[in-house]
Amino acid sequence: MKTILGIDKVILKLERMTIFTLLFIMCTSLIFDVLLREIFSYSLVWAQKLSVYLMIWIGLIGASVVMKKNEHLAPTIGEKLTKKYLGKLYIILKYSILTSFCFYLCYYSFLYVHESYEFADKSLVFSIPQWCFQLIFIYVFFMVGFRSLIHFLLDFSESKKPEVKE
Repeated sequence: MKTILGIDKVILKLERMTIFTLLFIMCTSLIFDVLLREIFSYSLVWAQKLSVYLMIWIGLIGASVVMKKNEHLAPTIGEKLTKKYLGKLYIILKYSILTSFCFYLCYYSFLYVHESYEFADKSLVFSIPQWCFQLIFIYVFFMVGFRSLIHFLLDFSESKKPEVKE
């Protein structure tokens, strides 16, 4: 289990660096686009489309980071009431449903990306295959499912969850 937690910690660092890099690229390209448009009346056609793709990637990778820290949105009142009566059965139900749902979405994301690959869909602005942008869905659903499984194992075992340091 320590090996899995170590790998997950490295992935978390990579995700945070990726989010920072994508955010920097997004802000820089938009600022540059606005400056060119206002000063030289010339606009970068690709800047706004790129920022949309990057914002989606940042949000989805951020969902994976939040799942690692177990700070995602959850209906806590239902959790407090059902956890009291169901105990460990609640933990089994909660994480088995979440994990199976995420892996289900990961599988269908793979089918979606594969279909996009077979149809050779291309981005109109970048002339890059669309499946390259869609790979994030497979990654995020896999990571959220994987991290949900880790939380299940940590919650179900008698040991306490390790704290995530920022």
